[in-house]
Amino acid sequence: MRVLLRVGLVVLAVAFLTPVARAQVVVRAPYVYVRVDRSVEVRAPFVRVVVNRPVRAPVVPGEPPPVPDNAEPQRPLLPVVPPTPTPPAVRAMTVPEFVRTFLAEPGLTRYEAVLIHPCTGSPVKVCFSLPGCPRRVKCSKNTIVFRCGLCKTVTICFERNGSVRVRG
Repeated sequence: MRVLLRVGLVVLAVAFLTPVARAQVVVRAPYVYVRVDRSVEVRAPFVRVVVNRPVRAPVVPGEPPPVPDNAEPQRPLLPVVPPTPTPPAVRAMTVPEFVRTFLAEPGLTRYEAVLIHPCTGSPVKVCFSLPGCPRRVKCSKNTIVFRCGLCKTVTICFERNGSVRVRG
């Protein structure tokens, strides 16, 4: 009990006897020196800037900020609504690019891709499912063949009229 009392007294003495510290930031890098406390000082080759910021009285929480006599009354601020994010544009890949970058996931999975049709040159959405990870992927001018095992083949055929046929 006495030990706790002594530790508590030491902590209180240190807390009351230490001076109040000020926040200060100093950045030193090769050829650059930046110091921020009551003023801002920047030193770099061919540059020297010193800005003295005015010292303001501390604001007590709960009180409104002081308003200068010559200031006009401010209108209430409207809430800021963040802009809605636009979905990223999907770039259509060519058939060889798709085959080169395709990574399959294990198990029965469904895939969707936007590819440039080799016959028409326009983007087309291709949806297909694979029964597992393909062991071999072959690509020709108008077809993609995924071989997922013995007698498990999925073929994507690009027709001349611009349509896509998936077999398997």
